Amino acid sequence: MNTSTLYEHRPGYLFLSGVVKSMENMLITTAQLERMRQAKEVSDLLAVLSETVYADLVPAAGDILSFEEQLQTRLFQFEAGLLDLVADDNLKKVFMVDYDFHNIKLFLSSHLTAKPLPDNNVAPGYLDAHVLKNCIFEADFSDLPELIAEAIVEAIELFERDRSIQKCLLFLDKKQYQIKLLLAERLHSPFLSDFFRSDIDLSNCTFYFRAKNMEFDLAYLSAILLDGGSLPKHLFTDFFDATVDAFAEQVKHTDFFPGIQEGVAEFKEKQSIASLERFQRNFLLHQAKDLSNHLFGFEPLVGLIYAKRYEVLNVKIMLIARQYGLPETEIDTRLGDSYVS
Repeated sequence: MNTSTLYEHRPGYLFLSGVVKSMENMLITTAQLERMRQAKEVSDLLAVLSETVYADLVPAAGDILSFEEQLQTRLFQFEAGLLDLVADDNLKKVFMVDYDFHNIKLFLSSHLTAKPLPDNNVAPGYLDAHVLKNCIFEADFSDLPELIAEAIVEAIELFERDRSIQKCLLFLDKKQYQIKLLLAERLHSPFLSDFFRSDIDLSNCTFYFRAKNMEFDLAYLSAILLDGGSLPKHLFTDFFDATVDAFAEQVKHTDFFPGIQEGVAEFKEKQSIASLERFQRNFLLHQAKDLSNHLFGFEPLVGLIYAKRYEVLNVKIMLIARQYGLPETEIDTRLGDSYVS
């Protein structure tokens, strides 16, 4: 399906495309990202950061937890401001579902394990956090969307059977991606569907390597694999007992092979998957960027939101690395690309 035909009679997206283009100019550039990477001290890194839209947050950088909270708040405000420009509720839900499921996992973990909620860890989302919390703690889901309510009820039933909070949270991960795929279908967006399938495929690849590294059994891997990807789930389970090289050979003709190949080398040398996680972020970033010039759809907005999410993550990675004196190789392995040159 040609996505351009879907929106050619919706001029509101032309205005949105112009807004997105102007806001791209406020993202951290490749040159700025490289200067921060080369900074030897925290002060040098912050000097570069003070040249960006995060300049007003620099004074808070001494307290890393407070700084991260402020970065996260800024990110949500950025996304919410953009989404206020669109009328389609499904498009808003596509992005807010990540925040909503973060809160669901937080509240449900506290409720099921009788442990206190972490301070200042609730994210603003599409669903009112106070209402969501009350629904979970009072076991009354009538005020929640049907799919969200069903996911929570099934997660609770799973916990009551297995008494495993980890399985409960992994089940919610699956539901989260199922809802995102459903929303992409409602939006009639092949781009978003392909985008989320790529995310699912690469997430499953990281799960495969993590399961082998942590010596989990096949049943555990089967439980955590996400549904809806382009790579069949049996590919991961059939090659679970094989070498990572044998697994990589199976994806040799996919677009994921360069990242898998690099991941295999790092896994064999360091038992780490950091480079594969970086490849996943970069793959999705560039997949979104390929449609950044689309004038009559919401694709440029998708690219900008993910660009901002990964930009915030890059800032966190570099600040933590400098504060704790991590080696350059660790930064290079984890640091993703910038959306703008």
